[in-house]
Amino acid sequence: MSSEESIPYKAPFTNQSSKDEDPSSIIEREYLVNLEPRYTIEQHTEAIGRDLKPHIRHIYEPFVTRKGTEYGYGYSTHKIDDELIELIRSGRRVMSVTYNAWGVMD
Repeated sequence: MSSEESIPYKAPFTNQSSKDEDPSSIIEREYLVNLEPRYTIEQHTEAIGRDLKPHIRHIYEPFVTRKGTEYGYGYSTHKIDDELIELIRSGRRVMSVTYNAWGVMD
């Protein structure tokens, strides 16, 4: 086993700097989770061994941009505790996790 394989995988938070700079902008216990292309939410929940249905607010369908960039399923969550978000992030086919945040109003 290589040293890279022994380090547990954790999907990155894509807006960690927002949380660090203005923690009041973050909506607690809410996240957007992005999965690899061609990886379903059902496969994801089976891989992490937890039923996420009570926590999923909305599912985003996969799509391909005009430039050909492919995105997989995504889902927004609510009522997620620290233990569950760490479990979600440990899924090797989770591309990223974003903190839900309040928008800035002009």
